[in-house]
Amino acid sequence: MLKGELIDIKVEKVKQYNSTYKNVLMVDGKPICIVAGDKKMSECIQYISGYNADINDGKIKKILNKYRQTSAN
Repeated sequence: MLKGELIDIKVEKVKQYNSTYKNVLMVDGKPICIVAGDKKMSECIQYISGYNADINDGKIKKILNKYRQTSAN
């Protein structure tokens, strides 16, 4: 991401086969990750937006780092 560039973040709920609904986080129309809970999805969105959030899953954090916007100059 370029500094100062706006990103389009969307969340879609999808039904998995024989399972519950999952949240799919999409950035600029591309699916990035799948998260089960709304609280965890909120934390992922905060992290991408540049805020401090507690992301314990290393795989998800590595993916989100590619799309993270930082407020650093």
